[in-house]
Amino acid sequence: MTDNKLLKVFKWIFFVTTFLLLLFVIVFLFTGCVDKQELDELTVVSGIAVDEGKSQDGGQVPVLGELSISVEFVTVSSEGTTGKDVKGKVLNLHGKNAFSALRSAMNISQNKLYLSHNQILIFGRKLAEKGLNEHIDFFIRDYEARLNVPLLIADGEAGEILQTKPEGVGLISEFLNNMANVQSVQGLNVNTKMFDLVTNISSWEKGTLIPLVKTSKEGEKTTLKIDETAAFVGDTMVGTLDGGQTRGVLWVMGLAKDGLINIETSQGQVVVEITGSKVDKKVEYKDKKLKVKIDILQSGVVGSATNGAGYNYDKNIEEIQNVTEKAIVSEIKKGYKKLAELGCDVYGFGDWLRRNEPDQWKEVVTNWDKFFKNIDFTIEVKSTIDNTGALRKDI
Repeated sequence: MTDNKLLKVFKWIFFVTTFLLLLFVIVFLFTGCVDKQELDELTVVSGIAVDEGKSQDGGQVPVLGELSISVEFVTVSSEGTTGKDVKGKVLNLHGKNAFSALRSAMNISQNKLYLSHNQILIFGRKLAEKGLNEHIDFFIRDYEARLNVPLLIADGEAGEILQTKPEGVGLISEFLNNMANVQSVQGLNVNTKMFDLVTNISSWEKGTLIPLVKTSKEGEKTTLKIDETAAFVGDTMVGTLDGGQTRGVLWVMGLAKDGLINIETSQGQVVVEITGSKVDKKVEYKDKKLKVKIDILQSGVVGSATNGAGYNYDKNIEEIQNVTEKAIVSEIKKGYKKLAELGCDVYGFGDWLRRNEPDQWKEVVTNWDKFFKNIDFTIEVKSTIDNTGALRKDI
């Protein structure tokens, strides 16, 4: 073997040896977390409710400048031989602000609250109507508090929502998180995250919708429901929308892609299941007036037809589509009417005009509320029924 070949072999052996040595050092000496936290040293938070502060002796009188925060945390216990039983317990805290209130938990449990697994953040209605800006600072600033946590507004006290335990529910925060997701998917409400609220507060005059949760009595049992939506201008709650008004807004926002539309035709009742929708909108300032044109393409299927509406589909399908279009237009108008009354531009028309037509925006910015409440709305809806299910006529 020549000297050059020997040199190459030695270089290759040296390279491999050095690589393996470095790999050994990295794997066995440099792994681990500098800021590691053991699970038994943490209280894992699954839900947070924030209200105006009240006297800690159980009184109902608000304490100026104080917050009452209820925290649901996870507990795990053995349940026979079947596995683990995961439940939630609620800790009630008080403080001048969210940070001091949450940190005070260490005086009770000696463990630090761990927020990275938080599933829901609820604010009480009274607090929301006074403004949330100073109360959300901690949840934006803290490294553990995620910006994609869903938000809810309690129609009353937020703490009461976390204390409510519907039958069969282990973690109320998980239950509420799933409820918000389902309502959003079905086109019944929005699923607003902390990031959305912060973004809209930062945008000029952009409103925000947040689901409104409330307790409901069913016989002797208490459960929770979401059938209204809280409307915000900036960080302040200014009113509520009912279910129909909310979906009217969701049509324009392009978020009504599922759900049911109940209509009455000349032949009987029909339930149309929404399978998709597409929206196109144009905003302009013309002739001293704000004009908005909304074009919606909606597709659906017949989910149910009664009282004769199921006969002669070839003849009735056009009427079903026409009545569906009118129902959608009606929902959109109701939604806009309520938002105009509240002065809440959830659609972002003002922001759109500011970014796309800055010269026109300069003409309306000083009287934006007036222009928003008097929009010249043009709505065109095209409904398409893709199929009528497995039946061609009523049973």
